Amino acid sequence: MKLIDKLKNRYNIFIIIIAVIFIGMAYRLSYLTIVKGDYYRDLAESKRLRKVPIPAPRGEIRDRYGRLLASNEPSFTVQVMKDELTRENKNKVALKLITLLEKEGENYVDEFPIKLNNIVYKNNENYKNGENPINEVVNLLEKHNLEDSLFQTYYTNKTELNNYEFITAERAKLILEGDGTDIPIDISLKNGKVSFNYYGENIDKWRSKENVSNLKPKDALLHLTNETLLRSLLKHPIIRLKAYEVLKNNGLADKFKIEYLYYSYDEDYRDLKRSLMDINSITIDSSAKDDFISIILNEETSSDEELIIYKLLSKVYTLDNQDLIIGKMFIKELKNNGVDPGIDISVNDGYVSFKYKDKENEESMKHLIDLSLKNKVKDKKTNESISIIKKVLTDDKVKVFSQKEILNSGINPKISVAKWKYTPIINKESWLSQFKSLGMTDTTTAKDAFLKLRQAKEINNKLSDYEARFIMLMTEQLNKQGYRGYQPVNIAYGVKDVTFAKIKENSYEFSGVKVEVQPARDYPMGKTAAHILGYLGKISQPFEIEKYLDNPNSGYTRNDIIGKTGIEQRYESELKGKDGYKKVEVDVVGNPLNVIDSEKAIPGNNLYLTIDAELQKVAEDSLKYALEEIQSAGEYKSKWGNYNYTEEKGENGPRKLKNATSAATVAIDVKTGELLAMANYPSYDPNLFTTGISLEDWESLKPENEDDRLAPRPLRNIAMRTAVQPGSIFKMVTGLAGLNKGMDPNKNINALGYLEYGGQTFGCWIYNDYGGIHGATNMYEAIKESCNFYFFTLAAGKNLRTERNIGAEVDLEDITYIAKKFGLDEKTGIEIPGERAGRVPSKDTKSVIAKRSFKNFLYDNKDKLKDGLTDGQIEKLVIEVSTWNFNMGRGEVINRLKKLGFDPYKNLKLYGNDYTLTDYIKYTFFRNVKFGLADEFNITIGQGENRYTPIQIANYIATLASDGVRHKVSVIDKLEDYNGNTIVKGKKEVIEELDLNKEYFNVVKKGMNMAAEDGTARRIFKDFPVKVGVKTGTAQATGYDNYAWFVAFAPYDDPQIAVSTIIFQGGHGGYAGPVAREVIAQYLGLNNKNEKIDFKNKLKR
Repeated sequence: MKLIDKLKNRYNIFIIIIAVIFIGMAYRLSYLTIVKGDYYRDLAESKRLRKVPIPAPRGEIRDRYGRLLASNEPSFTVQVMKDELTRENKNKVALKLITLLEKEGENYVDEFPIKLNNIVYKNNENYKNGENPINEVVNLLEKHNLEDSLFQTYYTNKTELNNYEFITAERAKLILEGDGTDIPIDISLKNGKVSFNYYGENIDKWRSKENVSNLKPKDALLHLTNETLLRSLLKHPIIRLKAYEVLKNNGLADKFKIEYLYYSYDEDYRDLKRSLMDINSITIDSSAKDDFISIILNEETSSDEELIIYKLLSKVYTLDNQDLIIGKMFIKELKNNGVDPGIDISVNDGYVSFKYKDKENEESMKHLIDLSLKNKVKDKKTNESISIIKKVLTDDKVKVFSQKEILNSGINPKISVAKWKYTPIINKESWLSQFKSLGMTDTTTAKDAFLKLRQAKEINNKLSDYEARFIMLMTEQLNKQGYRGYQPVNIAYGVKDVTFAKIKENSYEFSGVKVEVQPARDYPMGKTAAHILGYLGKISQPFEIEKYLDNPNSGYTRNDIIGKTGIEQRYESELKGKDGYKKVEVDVVGNPLNVIDSEKAIPGNNLYLTIDAELQKVAEDSLKYALEEIQSAGEYKSKWGNYNYTEEKGENGPRKLKNATSAATVAIDVKTGELLAMANYPSYDPNLFTTGISLEDWESLKPENEDDRLAPRPLRNIAMRTAVQPGSIFKMVTGLAGLNKGMDPNKNINALGYLEYGGQTFGCWIYNDYGGIHGATNMYEAIKESCNFYFFTLAAGKNLRTERNIGAEVDLEDITYIAKKFGLDEKTGIEIPGERAGRVPSKDTKSVIAKRSFKNFLYDNKDKLKDGLTDGQIEKLVIEVSTWNFNMGRGEVINRLKKLGFDPYKNLKLYGNDYTLTDYIKYTFFRNVKFGLADEFNITIGQGENRYTPIQIANYIATLASDGVRHKVSVIDKLEDYNGNTIVKGKKEVIEELDLNKEYFNVVKKGMNMAAEDGTARRIFKDFPVKVGVKTGTAQATGYDNYAWFVAFAPYDDPQIAVSTIIFQGGHGGYAGPVAREVIAQYLGLNNKNEKIDFKNKLKR
């Protein structure tokens, strides 16, 4: 039979087809088993076997006696395995999981940058006035009793895909239950209304406890509602929208609008700008580069130190092993511009000095700055006319140092000097760049981006935008995992048992979702030592990502929590352990069957600090107690004597210092420089941060008024980062300067209460308060009674009232020499990151502050000075007036102001009083801009341009008590591995032994002992069983109540502990005394009953 005929046979055709199929199958099988065999074996292995990471516990942190300060507790963590999710079920799992977490009120990781329902002002002018829309919404809800209406609101979207129901009152209940207390009120929707009902057996007991016995369920919940709860509620997008609608329905929403979809980056940018807008020239629209220069020139948010520009000009920087002197760059640019400033520069010990070539004038640096501001050059990149200062300070060689000095001053404007953009803007552009394939650009709006992502992720149209965002936020986290799909992604930390149970019960709905028990950081003492320990957070900042995630050998994953501040940050690498793993066999839905292999996690090293936790608690409790009593003009009660806060007088008796809301105290070991305690009030609970802080908790830690620099800031480490005038506690420095210049400590000066100089009156406190005088006073008595007149006379070299010479004279250089010896011009060296050094006074600083105050005066009166006056014109006026002869008469000032187009007679406002521009320039600016003997008077008594932190002051007193031995302050005792082997022992480092006559120290210490026994602090220590040396200080701050300072060391004959305490707006210096007394008593063991105390053995452990 021919072949053609055979092919026509259907049976043969069938056989051929079957043969072809088998040949194809054989080929495919051989390809799969031979060519791709390894690949598919690995794939099958990865599906069957799972390598589960075992996070290592962080090392413990303990105090010097081994008391636990930071440990680890097991915690339920919800994880998602990226490679166990398919394209088909990813959206479903994300939707169900986040809906469950929402329902249970759990905090989950939400880093998706498109958010919903932002309440904003319609007019940007409201932001300039320091207002905050959320704060105002909260106030309106409370003022008009609209919480009831808000609790009636809800949102539902029920589809076959999901049953999403959100009730505002139920969220309020969950927040209130966050401390572990159940609220027996059932909240549900019935017939389109929110229903409230009590449930349970112990209702009456609960109602009695909460004082709501006669209230209905809803009213009971309202009774528990406060401002903090409302702020927490308004973090949720649905509640923000409902709150806006409630206000709108009541005619209270005229100044607000809802921004339905917005970038969190834009809100971060606006918040950042608002925080900087108290710096002149910074507006919501000003550029990052211009703002950068404004910060360097103004430093308004950090008025307790010299201007940053002065720091930049005073230092020698090193670049590529060559010296970089910024002042020389200014001079070079000026000369290139045809201007010779006539200034010579010299360098001594790494510091730069400026001096006129042909005349004596201490303000040569200021003159150089003024010229560099006034003279313009062309920017080669933009072709715009810019000041020489802007050109130099943003130069590629200089900008890094400029940025460093800004950060060192305590300001972080988050400006990238590489791109001259704010980091929120850079982050937004970087995020959008991921979606170029979807047609997104830097200018894509949040609404358009959201819609494009919704389409790209194939999110069902029946789902609301809230639910769509649930899907997006989880996929955002999964996408960040990148190629590490085998590693779990943590979605929620510390979830409740009930949430864990529901995930387990419905595991078929949650494929790829696991709940693992992991170690979570725990701080068993809560707020105790919070600013020493610091807090934790997720790896989020660009430099953190580069350090920990981009380096494959770092041992970190995106799930890791790292130290962000304090000791947790400084010793991150030591506290971080080595993660382990277990390789397990899993079933088809990912449930573990067998453990195939494992490697134990190695815990981090344990850190022992030098602080005494019990002493720390006493310090913190004493600060809180003192503030409460000061605010009520009450009494500090103690076994060592009660102290009445009644010295500050008001119109109707003792003043209640309501603004005394912040304070700090520091205790240092005199013998070693070890930190014994460092307390700040207010403080915070670092447990809030252990698994990533919620937005609600983060907002609660912010000051109510960002523009008030003295507003309570729980996160601020006052003791290390706030430098203020020391007041009379600085007088020991002046006394030592006098002794070093030959002053006889026994020589009496007739202290006549006040003196007059340069048209000003300088009074002693006894004259200012009572019209009295101290009379014949030697140095011991001057310290004992805190006699200002005595120290004024030291500066003058003679008694200006009697014209009698005293045989010695101290000037600014003499005082700053001694101050620097005590370390008051540098950091103490403590291992806690972020320390900020206060500075000793300088002649140049005064003119800078005078110009700044002048500028502020002009800004405050901008609308009255001249129609259409711009910020730039104000800057020019300040520069112009700074070039005038400061001795010119009032008539000449009037004529010059007329020529400049200003009304010299118009009444303006200065601290609420009428003041003409003429009088401000003549009698305030000209007087303040020049440095003279009057300024030295102020500096001798700790006023003027003195600025120091509490930890600097504590070390100054410790150095004084040890007769001039200055230690590096340390908080580290030792570092041990998890087996208890010592790895590192803390160093007790002596920085310097002051080359002063030891008898000089005895003089000032004796004066301090006299102050405790029969001087300004006698009421505080009259019942104290140990001899001490002390000094009170009262520092003045324009526009605020006085700061109260108190320093002490003990025992007097063998000093072991030195303490400094400051109470912001705390009135008289003695008001801080009881705090220092309680700290000393606790340290010396005086509070221990029936125990004989051996002071010398106190430190043995």
